Amino acid sequence: MKKSKRIRLEAMSFMLLGAMIITGASTAAKTVKPATAGAAEPMEEDREKVEETGENGRNDAFQVRLPACTEEVFDFIMDPQELISKTEAAAYGDCVFEEGATLFFKRSDERRLEDYSSQSDTLEIANMGTTEAEITLTAAVLEETLGGIAMTEDMDFIGDKGPSLYLALTDGSETIPITREGGASIYRTLEGKSGEDGNYGSYWFQLTGAANPNGDWSQVTSASPKVVVTWSVSLKEREETEKAENSDEESAPAEGGEDSRSGTAPDV
Repeated sequence: MKKSKRIRLEAMSFMLLGAMIITGASTAAKTVKPATAGAAEPMEEDREKVEETGENGRNDAFQVRLPACTEEVFDFIMDPQELISKTEAAAYGDCVFEEGATLFFKRSDERRLEDYSSQSDTLEIANMGTTEAEITLTAAVLEETLGGIAMTEDMDFIGDKGPSLYLALTDGSETIPITREGGASIYRTLEGKSGEDGNYGSYWFQLTGAANPNGDWSQVTSASPKVVVTWSVSLKEREETEKAENSDEESAPAEGGEDSRSGTAPDV
């Protein structure tokens, strides 16, 4: 049985070309897929909980805290001609912009160094249950909103003279560029709350981006790229978990022996 919650966030970009500014808005939609007909209703808008009993009599509590208030977190400004810097951000009051950047997300978290930077605020998924959770992140740019802008996987735009946009999904340990055809995806397994110290598993992610400062943007007059970011959290299949645990028990080394098994913990 699986318990999952999926969040879909659509963010309309802000785009700055010459003296023209195009603005947009963002929306969020949520879908809850219960594990069973009797699954618990959401405790809060951003939290899901369900308890199931396995064959071994163990209660697995699935409880996750998902990002909230995300309506504008991935909106951005494209400034490939660096007009904001050249005008000392005159149109933005006392706001501080990241130096040398060509794409800006408005920042609101307390750890920010600038009011606008090439990285968005980070969003957190917290696993407050006792069982592992599977996280799937996806990001895509709607092709019909590109208006002649090319998506690139090269954040340095080497040899690129066209109007190109670099956007990537990142969690700090992995950065996946958003391609025109396939978008970007990241998969993670997040540990549950520890019974000993009560600490819960936490996973952070964000977007980062740039616009080609060497490109010819003269023919781009009506583009307004829209990026869609989706996160999905599911209870890890019990069969896989219990099989892994049984396998560990069967292959445990004898007293005084050596364990030759090795592995790498997932990045969270």
